[in-house]
Amino acid sequence: MRISNIQTTQHDDYCELSALISSTLTEQPFKVWVRVPTQFAHFFDVKNGDPFLIMCLLPAMRLNESLEIDVPVCERLLTNIENLQQIYRRWDVTLQPVTITAPSRSHTHLSPQPNGIGLFFSLGVDSYYSLLRNVQAYPSGDRAITHLIMVRGLDIQDEVNDSVWPDVLRMGTRAASETNKTLIPIDTNVRQWSNQILDLDWGKFYHGAALALVGLSLSNGFKHIHIASSRLSADYDMPGGSHPVINTLLSSAGMTFDYDGGETSRKEKIRFISHFPLAMQTLRVCFSNPNNAYNCGKCGKCQETLFHLELVGASEKCETFPVPVNIPALGPKNHFSVRNWNRELASLGNSSKERDIASVIEAFLPLKPHEQNAHVIQYFVSKQTLEQIQHADHIVMLLGSYSGYINFGDILQLQSAIQFHQQRNPNCLIMPLLNITAIPHTNGIQRMVKATGVETCLFFSQVHHDDIHNETRSHFLSTYCEMRPLMLEHIQPPTLHVYGGGFFNERWGEQHLRLVEHIIDQSGVGHYVISGQQVSESFAARLAAHIAEYQPELVGCRDQQSASYLKEYGINAIWSSDDAIDLLISNEGNANPTQPIRIGVHINSSGYTQENNIDDQTAQAFVVSQLQILAQYADENHAIPVLVNLYSDAKQNAIDTWGNLASAPLSHFFPHFQGLDMGEMLVANHLPQALNLLSTLHFVVTNSYHLALCCQMLGVPVYLAANNAYYRQKHAGLELSSISLADFLGANKSVIAKEQSAWRYDAIVARRDWLSQLAYALSQTSTTTYHRPTSRAYLERQWKNWQAVAQRQALLRDQAKQSLHAVSSERDNLWIEVQRLNKVVREQQAKLTSLQTVKA
Repeated sequence: MRISNIQTTQHDDYCELSALISSTLTEQPFKVWVRVPTQFAHFFDVKNGDPFLIMCLLPAMRLNESLEIDVPVCERLLTNIENLQQIYRRWDVTLQPVTITAPSRSHTHLSPQPNGIGLFFSLGVDSYYSLLRNVQAYPSGDRAITHLIMVRGLDIQDEVNDSVWPDVLRMGTRAASETNKTLIPIDTNVRQWSNQILDLDWGKFYHGAALALVGLSLSNGFKHIHIASSRLSADYDMPGGSHPVINTLLSSAGMTFDYDGGETSRKEKIRFISHFPLAMQTLRVCFSNPNNAYNCGKCGKCQETLFHLELVGASEKCETFPVPVNIPALGPKNHFSVRNWNRELASLGNSSKERDIASVIEAFLPLKPHEQNAHVIQYFVSKQTLEQIQHADHIVMLLGSYSGYINFGDILQLQSAIQFHQQRNPNCLIMPLLNITAIPHTNGIQRMVKATGVETCLFFSQVHHDDIHNETRSHFLSTYCEMRPLMLEHIQPPTLHVYGGGFFNERWGEQHLRLVEHIIDQSGVGHYVISGQQVSESFAARLAAHIAEYQPELVGCRDQQSASYLKEYGINAIWSSDDAIDLLISNEGNANPTQPIRIGVHINSSGYTQENNIDDQTAQAFVVSQLQILAQYADENHAIPVLVNLYSDAKQNAIDTWGNLASAPLSHFFPHFQGLDMGEMLVANHLPQALNLLSTLHFVVTNSYHLALCCQMLGVPVYLAANNAYYRQKHAGLELSSISLADFLGANKSVIAKEQSAWRYDAIVARRDWLSQLAYALSQTSTTTYHRPTSRAYLERQWKNWQAVAQRQALLRDQAKQSLHAVSSERDNLWIEVQRLNKVVREQQAKLTSLQTVKA
């Protein structure tokens, strides 16, 4: 990697410092620049290579390229870079040490010597705390901050939220004016360059180097720049781009950085700044800024700040959030991730207000703190699968709605996902995840394997910690199923594809996400994609928090409403249409009704198909009323009812058509009927025959989303019952007319079929576009994690690395404690001195008053 052509360019209203970066990353050199208003042009120095060398260090280590620069670099900084590389590699062993070729320079004092003291200022909690505390402690003198540095191009980016910059600049100008500071608004494109480098984690590593680029570029104007801390000193042993040790090493002999405010928690910072109207009227923490919102009030940063404002009793003071906050409103929507809520819960004190807040948080957490580790997830594979894993070139894990229970729609989606990956890479090892608790008997695994169409299934068990050594289950697994336990960290990082279903809601969502997150944490997946999901409005924030943290490459929703729910939280969700469509496209529009009239009837009376507040008796009465309407239609039109079954009733609380033959009076209304078991035909690999039989029906009445989907694809008129919000969203996703069953039976079925065909065309177009995006994303080099070898030598090296990291972390903790103790002692001494001086001033004022009285 070569740094060349460092120069300044003067424009009408700004001056630009730039350099060309040549690397294997791009065919042409990339121009990285920093721009300041013209009046600060003298802060730049084209003979100073420090900023661009620091900017290129981590990218060079990631790309494993040597680093060259012709412009002299500070001798102290070159020495620091050796230590920087060691620390970065201890934090991430995949970073490679690089050689640096650069002329060095000894420190020479500029004339005149820079005396500015800057603060990177974002209008956020941390930077406001650093500013206001400095103003309070040093209203003047050589330790007072002189300039506020606001940067566009880091957290505020052109392609993300640049439209909010004018408001940010206006608020920053006000803050500088009211605190008697000089504002320097700066532009840079460094993040546009760094975003092109795979696995260069901005939040974890690179943002500190980007700040150093800006700060060192201004070395002719500053002798010192504060970087506001974002975490407590107790977290100093964690990696970070901005870090007390890293910031020191990023400093040159002539310009130093420090990590300011690390002794204070975020809650206490908010308590402090809440006493300043300026902060409460201009505070900005949001990085999402949907619809140009200054603070959206919904993202994790906004929610954390709102929570602490409420906690310190300052929520009504802050004017920059769209709505007032109350803790119960935050919790159920789960904007804040579960782990953050637990962290906040643990930090609460014993005041009555904090105890009340604690009880509210505990009420909405999916698991109470003492239950967080109550269940242990274990994984099992057959002996044959274990052998294939050890020799596989690539593994694809499929996790979705099918967990082992025979359900037509769930299996259809899984088989479609399997088909996609097999066609894309015939040599990949496909591993559907199945729930061991779904095994009904000793041949249950064979039945599951038959349903998936592949033999290399991965079985999971979410076992309570007290039952981990349950002898009955262990004996069952080893004797009847010949299962072997599998540690995910011992396999190569797989592709994880969370395929479609309607499980991302308050009923099933947390359980599924817990499993997804456990897989990612344990295996370090290479690619992560989500497709074909129905997301409830109440669960969208929880899923958005997961997506923001685990960063899947693509997020696809089977209905456009789900996509819009996620977009409200800044997630780029795409209408992928339903994952099952791929297996249905070949049968598109093949309706062929036969005589006599045959009508499809499907009844699922499970609890999740009804409103939560409806009792069983009321729900049963509704089913009976619908059956009466259908029976009357069949009698009047001499129609033959075809009872369609989708679900083999092995699952508790799932009652499909065959189950209703016994539990509901189906046989009373339809004493003569034909049967069509779609689920069993799919398991038997007879999907084309099942769809052909379905296409002969004149119409279908159902409360199954996937049966309705099949009908739409075939061109068979369908009525989908929607008795709760969950099913109304399914209904809207298929763009079905909202009419009663009686009106549907009396309508012209040809007209209905024509209306439904419009959705079919749009869905197929959306699906094909999605598949092309999915194939492209999976073909790219992974940006999620690195592929971890599993050799003994590798594990031994890792162990030694972690021992070294642990020793270094212990040293850093001790150094941080000593530094904080020294700072605390100095602060106390200064406070005593201030009190002494105040006393002297009061005494002198008293003497002056006495003299004036005597003189009078």
